[in-house]
Amino acid sequence: MGTLERRTLGADFMKGTLQLRSVDVGHGGDPLVANINLDLEGGQCVALIGVNGGGKSTLLNTMAGLRPPMAGRIYLGGTEIDRLSSAERARSVSVVFTGRPQAGLLDVRTIVGLGRQPWTGHFGGLNEGDESVIEEAMRIMGVHQLGSRSLQHLSDGEAQRVMIARALAQDTPLLLLDEPMAFLDLVNRVRLLRTLGDEARARNRLVILSTHDLQTSLDLCDRVLLIHDRRLWSGTVVEARASGILERVFADEGSALIRPRVPSGRIERRSPRRWPRASLVVRATYFFNASLISISNFSSLLGPGGGGAGSAFFIRFTDFTTMNITKATMMKSINAVRNMP
Repeated sequence: MGTLERRTLGADFMKGTLQLRSVDVGHGGDPLVANINLDLEGGQCVALIGVNGGGKSTLLNTMAGLRPPMAGRIYLGGTEIDRLSSAERARSVSVVFTGRPQAGLLDVRTIVGLGRQPWTGHFGGLNEGDESVIEEAMRIMGVHQLGSRSLQHLSDGEAQRVMIARALAQDTPLLLLDEPMAFLDLVNRVRLLRTLGDEARARNRLVILSTHDLQTSLDLCDRVLLIHDRRLWSGTVVEARASGILERVFADEGSALIRPRVPSGRIERRSPRRWPRASLVVRATYFFNASLISISNFSSLLGPGGGGAGSAFFIRFTDFTTMNITKATMMKSINAVRNMP
């Protein structure tokens, strides 16, 4: 091992503290996001949200030290990030980008094992501890059974989970993910966010992910970073819901989805004035009421006069472990709406 300290999952290193001081990010000219002042500690999962082209990916790349800030300073664990060597940075921050990497014929286990490279020294040999970290990362992401398969033969969602497993095996205090849920179905989006949140809290990591899945992020993340009008708003999920900023920013994208939780098992009729985009929306709460998933286009099931454009319904189910909702279950819920007083 020489002088390089070998680490395993859960080791405490720099505590994932990230600080931005008067930071501007962009590609030249006017910044995409200006004057960012931010302090984030480890042990939390943070959702980075905003409209397309607002600068989410650019901000993540700047946080990772892959792009210099246009102005200001970024600190990781108290050290300015541009003062870290490439090896130190690789042991401090891991990044998962959107899209499938070109990995040739490398199998899944080898790709996940590459996450250990910052800790293995010049010769890249894996010891027993490294093998244990690789196994654990693959187990956490549910890709252990894919270990011998080539990445190019996997689905986009499977490949994305493999790359996240590689980042977990890298075992850094800061984990940045750009649209990690882009290729995942609804169930696996929730599973991923629950996993990342558990990892953040159990191992004192700071996890920051960009996403357009607003509702799931609000349900499962600890904090929100919102890019709007070239500024970065930061606050807890409770503060984001209460402040009204989400409705203002996403008013044109269906702000009716941003709402307080309805107690489980309750069926409510919302007035058309409060929900201007009136339609039947079914929300299935699964994984023990952990998240809300919107399922639309069921208005036709109501039949003539069964809802129409004049009202909106929100139906809640509990303890769904998959989204395979049977027709009988759905019709039972539709009938409950029909018979509402």
